[in-house]
Amino acid sequence: MRSIRRSFGVALEEEQRRRELEGGSTPEAVEVAETGAELSDDVLEVNDSDVEVETDQANTEEAGETVDALGELEEVAQEALQNGGFDKYGARIFQVAVQREVGRLGLSVKPMPALEDFGAASSRTRATQFALEAVGDQIKDIWKKIIEALKKAWKFIEDHWNKLFGAYETLDKRADALLAAAAKTTGDKKENFASPGIVKEIYIGSAAGQAGMAVLKKTAEEIFNGWKAMAGTAGEAAVTALEAIATSGAAPTESFSSHAPAGLTAASTDQGHGEARPNTKLLSTPELPGGKAVLFFQAENIDGLAGQGGTVTEFKKGSKAPELELKTLTSQEVIALAKEAKAIAGILKNYRSSKEAASNLKKKAISAAEKLDGAAGKEADEAKKANIQKAQKIASAFPNIVDQPYVKFALYTLSATKAFLAYGEQSLKQYGKK
Repeated sequence: MRSIRRSFGVALEEEQRRRELEGGSTPEAVEVAETGAELSDDVLEVNDSDVEVETDQANTEEAGETVDALGELEEVAQEALQNGGFDKYGARIFQVAVQREVGRLGLSVKPMPALEDFGAASSRTRATQFALEAVGDQIKDIWKKIIEALKKAWKFIEDHWNKLFGAYETLDKRADALLAAAAKTTGDKKENFASPGIVKEIYIGSAAGQAGMAVLKKTAEEIFNGWKAMAGTAGEAAVTALEAIATSGAAPTESFSSHAPAGLTAASTDQGHGEARPNTKLLSTPELPGGKAVLFFQAENIDGLAGQGGTVTEFKKGSKAPELELKTLTSQEVIALAKEAKAIAGILKNYRSSKEAASNLKKKAISAAEKLDGAAGKEADEAKKANIQKAQKIASAFPNIVDQPYVKFALYTLSATKAFLAYGEQSLKQYGKK
């Protein structure tokens, strides 16, 4: 998360340059890619949608960081108020810092007292109080925009999950067609054939063959059937915390993401899995087809929510597909492969029930989040305001708790399964070529 000290440092540097030009002194600083087979348009559209969702989440997270930063600026103003208020130079630094934070979102800064109002000791207290209230109003306005952005992003996710489920129905039909073709295929065949595109999508380690399909199926079962254990439990706890803070300002639980589905084991960024994310633990699948792994960054406490999420990445950094020919599958092997593809399609269709549970959780989260603005009234004490800031972090990160890692893995699973079906289809084409 962006440090407010950096914003204040930049503001101070700007003030220093301005004052140097004026001959004044400097005040002290205030502390799923294409496979060998062509992907259908619906899958490509979902992939594009995933990028757009990530962009929306990034914008929401930026707004959340701005709210956090402005909250810290409120604390600075409160401290100044207790010591007689800002002088005009301190007020100038404060205003520049606020402008920088709000400007990141393309918003206008709420009106603040003129610098002259901070000149006399008798007026500083009142002017600082007005500046403090202006920042508070700014936070409320930004929070309302965050709520609207979350609603939009979640609606977008729901709509495109429906399209994704449609893609799995297409996958199921393609597997049926392969089953029918394999049942009719007999005779001699070419023993091996070259297809670097398919090898790239299905290899594990130094081998490429149908064995990777079983690994993919097992991992899909464990992760999607484990949604309730990890995302569902975390989502329920997050909603409970949001509701408690919105109604009474009670402190939220600090740990609500300790559950992990089978199939995920502790990993380390030392293995090449990107940069460490503070206050999170890293979980990884075993190596999956295409030399991939699904990583889950799981928050250990509220401060870790900024890093919550998941991604599909290389299992070993710099790994490359082996240069080899594929073994032509027998018709019975193709039939077995097609049945596993249908099983994967079934796993993801059954995941619909989890999506319905996630949708209900998000509705509750939105309802509670909308009340946070009112909970942060002037009468709220410091402890309650701190809890509200934590609740805002929870709400902003909610899509990463219940959706994002599963979207990533679902897209990958679809692409990998299509690659295996292409392997089966290409194997059948080798019959009669001997």
